[in-house]
Amino acid sequence: MSTEITIHEKMDKVVARVLGNEKALGFKKAQIVSTSIVELRSLLTDEYMKPIMALQGNKLGFKCDKSYPVDVVRDCLIEAVFMGLQPYGNEFNIIAGNCYPTKEGLGSLLKKIVGLTYQLTPHLPRINKESTSAAVKFDIDWSYKGSKGSHSIEIPIRMNRSMGTDAVIGKGTRKARKWLYDHITGNDIPEGSVEDIDFTFVQNDSSSINQKLEAQEKERIAKFIESAKTQDELKQVESEVGKYGLSDQYILKFENLKK
Repeated sequence: MSTEITIHEKMDKVVARVLGNEKALGFKKAQIVSTSIVELRSLLTDEYMKPIMALQGNKLGFKCDKSYPVDVVRDCLIEAVFMGLQPYGNEFNIIAGNCYPTKEGLGSLLKKIVGLTYQLTPHLPRINKESTSAAVKFDIDWSYKGSKGSHSIEIPIRMNRSMGTDAVIGKGTRKARKWLYDHITGNDIPEGSVEDIDFTFVQNDSSSINQKLEAQEKERIAKFIESAKTQDELKQVESEVGKYGLSDQYILKFENLKK
């Protein structure tokens, strides 16, 4: 238990070093971030990451567009905590191997801005006849360090058949929070969440799309095999190599890691 506490404390200090140096710029900032990434990667061992990997794809943890290997999750986790996000409560998503703050994450980031109070007021969404898209207007009012401001923003929303008014407003809330966070901090949080992904394929094109997705997945697994540092890490894709014809590459890499 004492060892675990020590590791947690070390990681918290590394993250605090990055978050506490907002005024650092240029090479100094680059050095702080780069050295901190190296330290966190060394602390976030594959063994330590096992319970964190169990949070993948779960709203109690962080949602993903698919299951990712430990090296991808580790790097996205590091990026998330450097933004000030937590690895639980769905504060970030992993999409196409990249980290994206969610509605919950942006709400958490806004709460951490000392001196900021705000209110988001949604209007009734306008939904097109086919229910494929909508637009919702938000009035954003805030007070920050003694100054007040207001802004109205029209937010386009892509829909699917299962979405109702509440879901449209929920998506719009994320975008409204992003606008306010970017405006107050001067940062530019990336767009995107798992809920924004459209998994509906056109019937006539489904074959070619599936082939393209399979080719991309094969390439991803091949790169993962090539970059694996240990046999335990390599075993994460053991069940998939046969499906994509990568058994020979897997076996060769496995043998080389014995040396």
